[in-house]
Amino acid sequence: MRLAAITGLAFALAACGGAAEESDDPMPAATEVVVAADGWAGTYEFEIDGKKTTAVLMAEGTYSDTVDGEIVESGVWHENSEGQVCFDPIGEQSPATCFTAGEMAEDGTFVVTPDEGEPLTVKRIG
Repeated sequence: MRLAAITGLAFALAACGGAAEESDDPMPAATEVVVAADGWAGTYEFEIDGKKTTAVLMAEGTYSDTVDGEIVESGVWHENSEGQVCFDPIGEQSPATCFTAGEMAEDGTFVVTPDEGEPLTVKRIG
């Protein structure tokens, strides 16, 4: 679950770099899940417990995290009505972990902060 939270945070920050689309539709209700947006899809790198981790977010709303080429976690992701990126790993009984993304630095890194836990620095690499 900790990895999901970190992965989520990384994606939330990456999403901040894209332009938002305007819509005449009202904001979704707090319980409504927003479908994964292509702007968040991509490949990200971050370190957790001293291990370089690569996260891949697919546009259809699935993700996988790998360490040394081995998948260590996978599941589904979405953007909630508050603009956070949320990750729900396969097989976990706990609720999804959601992250708030900070602004992207000149070097392409950004900090993501989970609802509970420590912030994480991530970088979009693809």
